[in-house]
Amino acid sequence: MSLIPKKGNVYVVDDDEAVRDSLQWLLEGKDYRVRCFESAEAFLSRYDAREVACLIADIRMGGMTGMELQEKLIERQSPLPIVFITGHGDVPMAVESMKKRRAGLHPETLQGRPVGGPGGTHAGNGQGRLRHTPASRQPGRPALQ
Repeated sequence: MSLIPKKGNVYVVDDDEAVRDSLQWLLEGKDYRVRCFESAEAFLSRYDAREVACLIADIRMGGMTGMELQEKLIERQSPLPIVFITGHGDVPMAVESMKKRRAGLHPETLQGRPVGGPGGTHAGNGQGRLRHTPASRQPGRPALQ
């Protein structure tokens, strides 16, 4: 058992057990506390808005989708930052999520090919990543305090 304090709390919501296990292994290896949930509904039933954390959620899941989960959190006025992961993402989906809440989408693939990999699809900034300008740097938007 390590005496070094953990860096922070991360919720992982994905209906694929292998993805949950992999993310938990990766994040715990970097000293984060990780809580995994098999569905958006399971996460919402146990989510405590007083806990400082971030959320990694799959876009497409059985039952409630990641985008629907985002809507529920917005309705609850949750400050929880969300990182979406998906094997089915596209640029319009990323734009929709960012418009709703300054969130990012990290696609595992676009058009069936790895983003940024050999022969991969390059979206956004030409480097295989979808680029996002924080609201504090967008013209006409107030800076976050």
